[in-house]
Amino acid sequence: YKAVIAGVPVVLVDPRNTSRQCAECGHIDKRNRPTRDDFLCLRCGHAGPADHNAARNIARRAAVMQPNAA
Repeated sequence: YKAVIAGVPVVLVDPRNTSRQCAECGHIDKRNRPTRDDFLCLRCGHAGPADHNAARNIARRAAVMQPNAA
């Protein structure tokens, strides 16, 4: 509701697997999260903070779901 008040657009995305999906190659595996805070892709080796990886996946999904207004 605060985003609406501030005029910031809100896009709902499916949060499923955003924390398990690699933001680089798209590989999804629960073992990509060896700890709560860390992300390490078993396919491509991309590593970093788990929250940052999940945020990139959410942002990508939100960008894809933008309405096409003509």
